[in-house]
Amino acid sequence: VIANNGGTLSYAWTVTPATGFTYQNATTSTSSNPSWQFNVSGTYTIGITVTNDCGSVIKTQTFDVRPNGQLITSMSDSTGCAPKIVSFTDASTGDNLSHKWTVTPSTGVTFTSGTSTSPAPSLQFTLAGTYTVTHTLTGLCSIQSKSFTVEISTIPTLTLNPIANQCALPYNLIIDSTKFSINQNGKALSNIHWWVTDSTGVTYLDGTTRNSKYPHFQFSKTGQYTVWVETQNDCGKSTASRLFWVLAHAAEKTTTTPLTGCLPYKVNFTDQSSGDLITHKWTVSPATGWTMT
Repeated sequence: VIANNGGTLSYAWTVTPATGFTYQNATTSTSSNPSWQFNVSGTYTIGITVTNDCGSVIKTQTFDVRPNGQLITSMSDSTGCAPKIVSFTDASTGDNLSHKWTVTPSTGVTFTSGTSTSPAPSLQFTLAGTYTVTHTLTGLCSIQSKSFTVEISTIPTLTLNPIANQCALPYNLIIDSTKFSINQNGKALSNIHWWVTDSTGVTYLDGTTRNSKYPHFQFSKTGQYTVWVETQNDCGKSTASRLFWVLAHAAEKTTTTPLTGCLPYKVNFTDQSSGDLITHKWTVSPATGWTMT
């Protein structure tokens, strides 16, 4: 602000250092209200000499021109199998910098080195999914952000539903999408493999094999069986199994000593029944006048 106390004023502006800037808006070093654009960061001193018929007045002002911050950041890997550690680097420039890291979604992620406000943290991913990691750089003169996409996979997830015990021979077990499902968890499957223990008396039906996704089995003898399935992707191998019985129908056969006699009279029973997982229950009517010996 200049107060004119009489006479014609003239102006002489100086900038030190004399490089790194230009005059703007058609102003010059002799304009009353010049404009500058500074293109180089540094410390500058602006001086003004104002002259009228009575003399001259000189004023100076020193200030800093700070550079815009520049976000320079990178990550070590964009894909991997859980648990996966991804490291980030930072070579950002600028004044009074602060950092903020965010991950979406936030579940299944922990900082293994640094924190959400560190320049270059490391993150561990423990769940399969697609994550967006964002680095926000706040400086004195700017706010900048950069986002990274991280694809995390895990071993396949197999779901083999329970298989009920059966009382039929032969028994045909049809594996379909209601009994078995696979979540690949981000990686293509390299193979699938089924087997049965005990395998004797077991055959594959309808053109299916041990490597079919949905095999058909036939069981031709009774016994306890365990059906197994195994598959793998680039992250590793998974297995699932179910135990069940193929049972024979029960056939009741009982023999006794003569059923008539004089009191006190003892009747003996002999059981020759056949079948699997058999239970017995005896009843006598009327319920009085006798005891179990």
